[in-house]
Formats: sequence, structure tokens, C-alpha cells
Amino acid sequence: MADLTPPGDTSALTAALAAVGRAPGDATKAAVYERLLGATLLAPLDPLESTAEQAVMLVERTPAGLELPLFSAAEPFRLWGVVPTHLTAAAPELFQAALRQGIERVVLDPAGPVRVALGSWEVRRIAFNQAPAVHGSPDRDQRTPLGPPDPPLPEAFADALRHALEDQPVTEATVFEADPVRGRRHLVIALRADDPAPVVDAIHDRLAPEAPDQALLNYTALTGELPAQGTTVYRA
Repeated sequence: MADLTPPGDTSALTAALAAVGRAPGDATKAAVYERLLGATLLAPLDPLESTAEQAVMLVERTPAGLELPLFSAAEPFRLWGVVPTHLTAAAPELFQAALRQGIERVVLDPAGPVRVALGSWEVRRIAFNQAPAVHGSPDRDQRTPLGPPDPPLPEAFADALRHALEDQPVTEATVFEADPVRGRRHLVIALRADDPAPVVDAIHDRLAPEAPDQALLNYTALTGELPAQGTTVYRA
């Protein structure tokens, strides 16, 4: 098979992307995750919005939502050829910036020869300098959507949760960020209790007025099976 590495580029990340092109699968995708944690990427800048004081990344609007094109090296960026300027930064820093803009997907090297798309769960994990778990399915975002709240929880919301749990039979409350639902921020409050169901209504009545960014609030039982990348707000 022909070499899929862009000419003139020998970066470890580009080699990992080329491996995905040759043999798509869990192992090659996991290698991309690991390389991204230490990679430097190029992000195209919006020529209409960027100024000398502020660089604004060029975000594409797709039927699936907002999508950020990123590049492993100068050559694939040149092949893409849409705008002349770019921002160069560490991948986790760019992913943090993407989260702040409400990005649903990041696409690496959209001009090819290999195009790798990352969903919002993958973006959040890499933004926090963690390699996402590979689940072997394109619907992994829907099946494992819990990560750390980003942006962080406002103090008013955390205080409301702590006060709501006073005198309740709950020993711990951890808040996770899930993938957006119809454009709304989605927070999952996980409660550790023998039976958390009876207290959910009372807790929700206290929390709903303080929900940040008009977030959708859902509730679940906190068990050892849930990931540990949430924010523990309450522990009795």
C-alpha cells in the first residue's frame, strides 16, 4: 500500500494517523490519542474575526454541529488551502479552546490523506491530558459520555448542591459533563446512596434555578463502575 504520510512530514502524530489509514481499529486509534497528548497542532484562523490582539480559530458549521479542523503539520494545512494563517499550539490547549467554543467534533488533517474525527468525549479527555478509552465503536460518544465539567461548575451551583444534600441519605455527589443535548449543556449528577431515587426531586428543585448555561440536569446512581473524571461536590 502507498505511504499515506504527507510529503516532507515525519512527525510521530502523522505516522500514527497514517497507521489509521492503513489499518483502522482500536490499536491505531489509541496510538493517535497517545501522540496527541504531546503533539503540536496547527489551527486555521478566521481571517474576518481575528485581530492583532486576538486570534480566533476558524470553526466549520456542519449538519452535526460545530467542527474544528486541525492539522498535524504544515503540509496537510497547505493542501487544505482555505486560509493563509494559522495558530500553532499544543493539542490539549487547542482542545480546551475548542471546548470553550462549544465544538462537537475535531477533525485532524481534513485535507487528507487520512482524516480522523474525534467526538466531544474524546476532545474533553485530551483537553484534560488524558487518553480516551477506545471502545471499538463509532457510537462510543453516546455510550461513555461522562467527563469533567467544562467549563468548571460555578460556585453558586456547587453551593446549591451541597445545601440540597443536607439531611439527605446521600454520602457523595459527583457532577459529570455529558455530550450536549440539542445544543444544551448536559450535566449528570451522580449520587451515592442506598436508594437515591426518593431524594432526586427535592435536590432538583434546589439545583434547577442555579443550572449553569441553562444546562439540562440528569441524575444517576454513583457506583464504582462510573468513571472517576467528574467533580466531587459533596462527601459526607
